[in-house]
Amino acid sequence: MSDEGLQVYIVGSNVKHIEFIPWETEFFSNHVEHVLRKKCGGKPVVVFNDMVEQHYRKERIPKVGIGDRANVIKSRLSYVFPNSQIRAALKLDKKNNISADAPGDPYLFAAIPKSELFNKTFSSILASGVRLIGFFLLPVEGTNLIDRLSKKINKENETKSVWTIFIGQQSSGGLRQIVTRNGELALTRMTPIIDTDVEPRLWANEVSEELDATMSYVGRFGYKKEDGLDIIIISNTSTHADLQNIIKIEADLHLMTSRDAADMLGVKI
Repeated sequence: MSDEGLQVYIVGSNVKHIEFIPWETEFFSNHVEHVLRKKCGGKPVVVFNDMVEQHYRKERIPKVGIGDRANVIKSRLSYVFPNSQIRAALKLDKKNNISADAPGDPYLFAAIPKSELFNKTFSSILASGVRLIGFFLLPVEGTNLIDRLSKKINKENETKSVWTIFIGQQSSGGLRQIVTRNGELALTRMTPIIDTDVEPRLWANEVSEELDATMSYVGRFGYKKEDGLDIIIISNTSTHADLQNIIKIEADLHLMTSRDAADMLGVKI
């Protein structure tokens, strides 16, 4: 799910792109049903949400009995995101979130609003009769991939950077930035940008401006230069020279194509 529509893929030993279905497609539900049942052979469906409107917040849950923890988390989620019906919590690594004045276990809280586009997607899936086996937020799921990529890049270094900024562009538009700290999601941004990178200098300038904006947020999250920072940008090779010249942030800049990243991770695309 993106803000422009649904991207449909079949994932097996490799990844095959089937179709992009814009939200404004006439008879949207019927079209999605046909794609899932006929073109995808009725395979089980996993939905990845990569839309702009996603809400995140780090919280600490006091130590309670195992039987009470789920109720405490549910209650806190309702309090933090009272206007969102879709909410979840992910426990974080305590050693990465040490704070003397904040006792309890650290959690990442996430929520999305229930919208017309959400309803269109899930009513179409249910009508198709295929099995829905998961609904995930792409920035959260992407942190593991980004951490693996960062470790591959830095495998020869004695120390690994604490912070990583990963930048990629949706095939249908927006620029997605995911910032991790010690392999955990710190923040994410989705912003509009020139549709493609066929104009390398213009595209590189826009990416650089968005990256500068992200750095202003990262500073508020406790970033210090001595922590180390990797910036990974996925783009065509035609943009690499311009990105190298334009980006002036003090960091280890890694420019690669999606194919380069996939090969580094051992993923077939």
